[in-house]
Amino acid sequence: MQYYSEHVGPGNSNEGLPPSSYEGASYGNANGDEEAARIAQQNQTREPHMSQALQHLVNADRQLQQASPDKGGHRQRAMGIVQQAMSHVEQGIQIAIQPGSVHGNVPATPGAEQSQENALRIASENRQREPRMSGALEELAQASRELQAAAPNKGGHREQALQLVEQAISETEQGMEYYSEHVGKGNSGGG
Repeated sequence: MQYYSEHVGPGNSNEGLPPSSYEGASYGNANGDEEAARIAQQNQTREPHMSQALQHLVNADRQLQQASPDKGGHRQRAMGIVQQAMSHVEQGIQIAIQPGSVHGNVPATPGAEQSQENALRIASENRQREPRMSGALEELAQASRELQAAAPNKGGHREQALQLVEQAISETEQGMEYYSEHVGKGNSGGG
């Protein structure tokens, strides 16, 4: 987690870093994903929506890792963004479970529902040709829904995670489009 916090985590961006710079973060590998899944499981009762969002992000990360790499860099960028979102969700959970945390009403985020619907439609249309990218897109849409449903008492981390999930959805969609236009013509199962 230390590498992630110093180089990619909150306040830092992975823009300009080569993909290998943020692949070594605690997320994006089996141990980091297992740790995030453990945190999600432990906090399921106290923060169900944030915990579910974290689990969906873990699943999206795994799907992206298993997808073929030929997506014009979009897959790699989506992985980095998902990893940042996971960090924000974890930090939001930590803030929310502190004594004295206040739970409030959940304001709707403009455009999020349409984005989720589009992501699910694109995933469905491309499931045969790119099953891993489609799976990641579905998981990201579910993470967005869970974040929308969570109370906004997370020190801004919920909102930041929502923005990052929207970016990851966009990168994943662009990766699927790139693959379709440049690599996958006539191929199936490329991921």
